[in-house]
Amino acid sequence: MSITCTRIPSPNDSICSGWACDFKGNTLLGKEMLLPKRLGRREKFCKDIQANLQKKQDAMTLVTGAGVSIPAGMPNWPKLVSKMLGSALYAVTSKEKVSADLHRRAGLHQAMMNGNLSLLSDVNPLESAQYIIKVLENSQPEANSPQRDAKILQSIIAPMIEDSTSPEKFLNAHPGSAFDALAKENTLAAAAYLLWHEKGFRRAMTYNYDTLLQEYLVGVFDLDSEELATHVEHMTEKPTASRQVFHLHGCIPRSTCEDFDTFGRLSDDIILSEDSYFDVEKYGSYNWSNSVQSYYLNYGPCVFVGFSGDDYNFRRILRQRGAAPAHRQQHYIIVTIDPMYKDIYQSICRYRHKSTPSYSPEQVAEEARNLLDDILDSKERYWADYGFTPIWVTISEIPEILLSFLPA
Repeated sequence: MSITCTRIPSPNDSICSGWACDFKGNTLLGKEMLLPKRLGRREKFCKDIQANLQKKQDAMTLVTGAGVSIPAGMPNWPKLVSKMLGSALYAVTSKEKVSADLHRRAGLHQAMMNGNLSLLSDVNPLESAQYIIKVLENSQPEANSPQRDAKILQSIIAPMIEDSTSPEKFLNAHPGSAFDALAKENTLAAAAYLLWHEKGFRRAMTYNYDTLLQEYLVGVFDLDSEELATHVEHMTEKPTASRQVFHLHGCIPRSTCEDFDTFGRLSDDIILSEDSYFDVEKYGSYNWSNSVQSYYLNYGPCVFVGFSGDDYNFRRILRQRGAAPAHRQQHYIIVTIDPMYKDIYQSICRYRHKSTPSYSPEQVAEEARNLLDDILDSKERYWADYGFTPIWVTISEIPEILLSFLPA
C-alpha cells in the first residue's frame, strides 16, 4: 500500500504532538481495502445484476446521481451549491457602489463561482441551496416567484454545463479507441455504454440537470437519436425510442442539443432548494417525478450510481420506502469507500502513535481494514431493512464494476 507516516514533532522537539498520514488513497483498490469475504460478496452481487439483466432486461433501471457527471467536469452537489451561491452573491455585489471592500468581496464571490473557493461543505446542500434563493429574493424582492427563481438558477447552472466535456472533446482525447475501451475511461462513459449496449439497461432515471448521459449515448457511442427519448416533467411522444432517460429534478440541456425529444427540454422548474424538495414531498402523489420514481422502484431492480450513502436523494428514497417486507423489490447502490477508509486509517494512525509509537503503517492499515469491515457491515444491515444492497468500490473501480453487469 502507498502509505507512509510522518512524525510531527512539537516546537521544542521534546515530545510528539501528533502524526500526519501521507495516504495515497487513489492508488488503492477494493482488494486492498476490503476483506476477502466482502470481495466475494461484491462479486456475487455483480453477478446477480448480470443475471437480472439477462432474464428481465426491461424491468431494470439505472439511476444516476451527480457523481456520474464529475468526470466531464461537473461539480458534485456541495461544490455545485457553492459555485451557485458565489454566482448569486456576485450578481448582487456587482450592482452595488464600488469600494475597496466590495471589490475584495466580489473577488471572493468570483473564486466561489470558478470553483477555486469551495465553501459550506459541512452544511446540508439543501439548506445551502436555500441560501441562494434568499439571496435572489433579497436582490429583487418585487419580482419573487418560483418561475423567476428557476430561470435565474438555470442561468447560473447553464455555463457549468456548457463548459463540461462534450462528446467531441472526449473523443478527441481518445482518438481511434473502440467503444469498449472508451467505456472503461470513466463512470460517465461506462454508464452511457451500459445504456447503449444491446444487453444493457434500457432506462435511466437521473437527478442531474445536465444531459451528458444522453450526449455520450448519441455522440460517443453512435446511438441513433430516434432510439432515445428524454422525459422532463411529462412523457415524451416518441414511440420509436428503445432507450429512455427521465430527468426527475429538472433538465438544462446544452445549447447545441436542439433535438428536444432526444435530449430534453429546458425545465419549467428546478428542484434544488429545501422548499422545492419539500413541495415535491408534500404533493408527492400528484407530482410527475415522484410518480415515475415510485413506479420504477417497484417495477424492477434499480442500480444506483453516482450517489453517496449520505446523498439526500438516496436518503429520501429510503425514508419514503420505509422498512422493506420480504417480497419488496431489492435494489443496489454502488458506494465508494476511498474517503471512508482514508478517514479510518488516519484516525487509527493518530490514536496508535500516541499510545503505541512502535506501530508500523502496515499494522495500522490492517486495523483500518478490519474496522472498515465492521462499519460496512453495520451500514449493510441498515440499508437491507429498506431493500438496498450496497456494492463497495473505490472510485477508480466504478467503470469496471459497471461493465461487469453486462451478460456475456
